[in-house]
Amino acid sequence: MLEYKGYIGRYAYEPDDGMFHGEVFGLVKDVVHFSGATVEEIELEFQESVDDYLALRRALAADDGTRYPQEVITRLSDGEHPITVYRDFHALTRPELAGKVDIGDADLARIEAGQSPLPDDLAEKIATALNVDAEDLVPWDVT
Repeated sequence: MLEYKGYIGRYAYEPDDGMFHGEVFGLVKDVVHFSGATVEEIELEFQESVDDYLALRRALAADDGTRYPQEVITRLSDGEHPITVYRDFHALTRPELAGKVDIGDADLARIEAGQSPLPDDLAEKIATALNVDAEDLVPWDVT
């Protein structure tokens, strides 16, 4: 029996494949398996499995359910400015977004064209308006 971060793991040796196989117990709706060739490896795999499980639970809890269609990904990977792409996805005109974040339409146009930098404080406002993280507004490096 193994214990890590409050989780219990049990494992057994399977002579058919010469490996140890185990399962994390006490999970309500999930099943987590782990395996290893040695006792040391199975213990490490158990800990990594628990850490992966906890990371997955955190990610699922933080997931707002937003999914982007292929068109958005294609436009971003083609080098289009993320503000333009996400603004279009949310069906906002440039003047509408500029009004939401309290900047001029011409200033936003220069940022979207890559002619002006995007200050951090404005990136936070635009990210909030577009329901993305500020780092999502950095243009993709498509070189």
